[in-house]
Amino acid sequence: MRRNTVLLWLLIVFVSGVAVGAAGGYRYFSPVNAVREERKPPSREQLRMEYRAKLRERVGVSEEQLTQIIAILDEARSVSDTKRKAFDAEMREVQSQARERMRALMTPEQRDRYDAWREERRREREKHDRDWGKKENEKAR
Repeated sequence: MRRNTVLLWLLIVFVSGVAVGAAGGYRYFSPVNAVREERKPPSREQLRMEYRAKLRERVGVSEEQLTQIIAILDEARSVSDTKRKAFDAEMREVQSQARERMRALMTPEQRDRYDAWREERRREREKHDRDWGKKENEKAR
């Protein structure tokens, strides 16, 4: 009787291990691109259409009001895009000045290694952006 109980528990542990291993293996070895495809954010146009629909349905705006609201939002987006571009340019300049000040502290060998490291990071970022479709989304803005 005791021997049967021990064998039963061993069988339960073994079957549990197989089940957990199978589930973990499926999760670990599943195609990465399939997961990434599911995560792609909606396009700007899709978001606009959803927003318009919700303004109609939930708020109850008329077509005339909706036309005026869209004009206001388009104007705000234009101003916002202009300010964002100016801010981005300023930030690039601040970062560039910081890099140059850092490089001034380094020896020539350190500067070479630093520049090589920055180039490696730039390539990794580009690859990441390509893999995640970031550039396409930025163009949609």
